[in-house]
Amino acid sequence: MTNHRAPFIGCGLAAFALAVWSCGDGTGSGTAGNAGTAGNAGTTGSAGVAGVTGVAGVTGVAGITGSAGVTGRGGIIGSTGSAGSGNTCIPGPLNCGASLCGNGAIDSCTIPAGTGVCPAIPFTEVCDGTLFRGDTCAAHRFGSGELTCTSTCIVDTSKCVDCAAGPNIASCGNAPFTSAPLAVGIAATSSEVGIAWISNNQTAGSFPLMFARLSPTLQMLSTTRVPEPGYTTSSTFVGDTRVAPLPSGWVIAGWTDPELFVHALDASGTDVGRTKVDTVSGNSESASVTAVFAPRPDGGPLMVWEVGTTMKAAVLASDGRSLTTPRQLPFDGRGITATTAAYVGGAFYVVAPVEDSANPPLRMVRISTDGTVGTVVDVLPGANAKKLVLAAGAEDLRVVYRGPIAGGSTDTATYFQKITSNGASASDPVVLTTASDLDEAAGAFAFAADTVAVLSNLGAGRLDGIRIGGNGQIATPLFPMMSVPSGLAGHITEQNVARVGSDIVALWYTTSGIRLARVTP
Repeated sequence: MTNHRAPFIGCGLAAFALAVWSCGDGTGSGTAGNAGTAGNAGTTGSAGVAGVTGVAGVTGVAGITGSAGVTGRGGIIGSTGSAGSGNTCIPGPLNCGASLCGNGAIDSCTIPAGTGVCPAIPFTEVCDGTLFRGDTCAAHRFGSGELTCTSTCIVDTSKCVDCAAGPNIASCGNAPFTSAPLAVGIAATSSEVGIAWISNNQTAGSFPLMFARLSPTLQMLSTTRVPEPGYTTSSTFVGDTRVAPLPSGWVIAGWTDPELFVHALDASGTDVGRTKVDTVSGNSESASVTAVFAPRPDGGPLMVWEVGTTMKAAVLASDGRSLTTPRQLPFDGRGITATTAAYVGGAFYVVAPVEDSANPPLRMVRISTDGTVGTVVDVLPGANAKKLVLAAGAEDLRVVYRGPIAGGSTDTATYFQKITSNGASASDPVVLTTASDLDEAAGAFAFAADTVAVLSNLGAGRLDGIRIGGNGQIATPLFPMMSVPSGLAGHITEQNVARVGSDIVALWYTTSGIRLARVTP
């Protein structure tokens, strides 16, 4: 991590550990065009040349002088100010001097506000040795780690990390393989975790499609390069990749202009066949997320994808090498990223947003295992639910969504609720959090009657978990899984979650590779 020093901004005091102070000796306000002598001119010079003198190219430092900027209202001084007397207050790291900084105690002192001609100010060290006045990595929005204090008594966050710490975090860190992904997907069974990624480590001008099998404790079982002819040239646009379990292996979805395809893999992770799913040509944005998978324990998953403004679905065979005839879904395409699908009670359900603002913003359709598409229904009419996720692995329909707080407030909350197959409410909504920086569900999973939700905000760089009991009460309160400061959140470019046995595995990746957290909720 990098600590940035504040830039030189003049003589006004900067907050916390860096400061600038006004201390100019002023310049004259005499007649326009007549420069004062070395900053001693004019009867109004005492208030300094305020930021107004910035126009006087000669003055360089004169623009720093003058705290109030009261003089020069007539604009005369801006054109005539002479070179100042060098009374410049330059900010810098503040400490109580070598005799106190480094003594292992938090000291207070009176010191100059910077280097140069600056006033004395009261100051208290922000850290010294191992003392930090209650400061922590979490206070800087990191998941965990250790703060250090520099030799100038400035807090250093370079040893803070994104992984959270706590009783629910079983393990967290780098994946057990080297990766520089362009895109990545994760899925799991009760005994394995499967990760597919498109590597940015180009080999002979290609973007390798890779797959790894991990144990429930995230130890490496095998890794495979999947032969994908569409990724063999560096000019090929690579969209995204998704993975789902099969009864005896795995299936990976990918896209390269103009084909949406799947690769079937056997139980060892070896590729056993490629199948073209659809033609998605021209506009790569329509395949920016390749597909949504809804796995099922005893057969092939449902695959949902988007072509332009049309949303389609098909059910893959148990071996992943064929699929039912693709059917158009009764939704206007609005981005596959807002679509959720799950296998519940012997059938698949898909929920997606719709364009028609005169109706509820979310609608749902049931799809049989033979690919037959049922009637579309509205989801939670009147609730104005958004960013909804269906819970996987349940025998009833459970949803986590963002919606308005009752009572006319403009604020929103994240809710858990059960719904019927007709989209109506089947239980009272349960408020999970009102935090604005956890604004959507990254995933939800049934643990018998309980439900575990993973909440995220990509921009804020947070990932938290929560467990809801079968009685609708919070069983495990919100706990952190991953966090980085918002200024670094751009390094977190993907978040995926899966259930493996009694744990949840969360995946995200940074510029340095794939990161994994195994969580026991």
